[in-house]
Amino acid sequence: MAGPTSPSYLTPTAVDWEDTSTGQLSEGEWRKEISELVGLKRQNRRESNILAEKIRGFYKDYYNNEGSVVFQENMINRR
Repeated sequence: MAGPTSPSYLTPTAVDWEDTSTGQLSEGEWRKEISELVGLKRQNRRESNILAEKIRGFYKDYYNNEGSVVFQENMINRR
């Protein structure tokens, strides 16, 4: 877990937050920082599609086997 000295640690005021009792939205400190978006490396679209298919296949296999849960099976079999 990231702590206060970790570069990935966020303080409570770093991001936008909402007071759920009043609905008031407060802006986080990130909005005060001015920075440009980092350019992304151009990728071959075919490579992206192959990777996406592999990832989808991984999750499909997982959720249809060791990652399955009873309530999902019950919902599927109700049809």
